Amino acid sequence: MAILFERSIRYRDLEYQVVAELDDAAIMNNELRLTVQAAVRKLPDGPSVKETLELAVDVERSLVEVRREGGKVIATIPLTLPLPDSTDFAGNDIDVAADDRIFEGALGTSAAEELIHLIPTDPFFGCIVKGAVSTVVGQTIRCWRTTARDAPLNQRVRDIAGCLREYGLRMALTFMYRAGRCSLMAGMG
Repeated sequence: MAILFERSIRYRDLEYQVVAELDDAAIMNNELRLTVQAAVRKLPDGPSVKETLELAVDVERSLVEVRREGGKVIATIPLTLPLPDSTDFAGNDIDVAADDRIFEGALGTSAAEELIHLIPTDPFFGCIVKGAVSTVVGQTIRCWRTTARDAPLNQRVRDIAGCLREYGLRMALTFMYRAGRCSLMAGMG
């Protein structure tokens, strides 16, 4: 597994961690799989509560399935969502708030709520999970758009994976913005 981004956030007496990874072994089978793992623990040495979501990208059908550990599909998102194009590393032309509205529309109310309330620990944990998943899906869509539609499947999968690796830093910054925005909207600021 290749780490796309990893962040730790301390809030009061809790430590939150999120890791987004790309499954290199799946690429060898012409599959694109990503994992978002979030954890929270009470400081200084409390046990961790974790949630792991898998994002299975079906390049041929132009879909991303978001699955909880165990395989339950909680959202199916088309790679054709109308997100703004990214033309520079800083992402100055990307409206993250508009992206959030697009994702919530694509997920549907129940799936968006399920992402926020995955584990009954606290709302910020749900914001971390939602922020990480929407960031990874958004960048996957942008990377999918850059690949040649007539290229062989194995080339498209490798091109998307390379693009995801290239934009790891931007994904980390976008995730931080989304998680912070979500927590402020939830009244936790």
